Amino acid sequence: MSLHPDVVDLIYEGFIPNSIPQTYRALYDIGYKGTILPGLMSQAVLDTLVTNVGKAAVEGGEVASPDSRDSTTDPRLLSLIDAYIATYGKWESDGSPVDFIVLEAAINATQSVDTDVITKYLGNSPAPVEELGKYYVELFARPDLNNYRTISGGNSGPMGLIHDGKLVPGPIVPMKDQYLFTIISQGLGDTYKAYWEQYGYPTFPASEKGLNSLNFSYFGITGQD
Repeated sequence: MSLHPDVVDLIYEGFIPNSIPQTYRALYDIGYKGTILPGLMSQAVLDTLVTNVGKAAVEGGEVASPDSRDSTTDPRLLSLIDAYIATYGKWESDGSPVDFIVLEAAINATQSVDTDVITKYLGNSPAPVEELGKYYVELFARPDLNNYRTISGGNSGPMGLIHDGKLVPGPIVPMKDQYLFTIISQGLGDTYKAYWEQYGYPTFPASEKGLNSLNFSYFGITGQD
């Protein structure tokens, strides 16, 4: 509070049960008036917040969407979610079948279930895979770790907005933004530029084109956006 921040970001608090209501309450009690970004949050936690500090204190918060059903109308994917709920009782982002969908895409592309065939396919930069209807997941190489196979997943990010005490669907942050921002924030621009020049640039879903606020031009690279 003594630093007079405009925004308090509680992204890591979301991994600690009940810590978000406690942190909100502490800030509320000492008169904080800025924006609070609660990170990960379910409607149940938000209900607790509203009870403790009121709707005004939480209004305008942004979270990683806890319910991927906001982002799809695909009957097949909805049926998977329904099956998950029938088995486990509820559906939130932790249940998102991203790994399954990437594996399924690899099996369909190779028409094989052989482990070596699937591993080779996934290790050589396959195309982005549509996940829950409106956003995507893709595997990327990690030249910063001297690993040139595509091993780390990146994805578009659906957001949830807090309005009138409820979580409502918000915008989707494109995969390209997530990928480039991670590289920029970690100061890895030179490492990745050298990798792209030798191995080629990643491609991103055409449906997300034009939504991006970050581009390769940030690194002084032309002709890739």
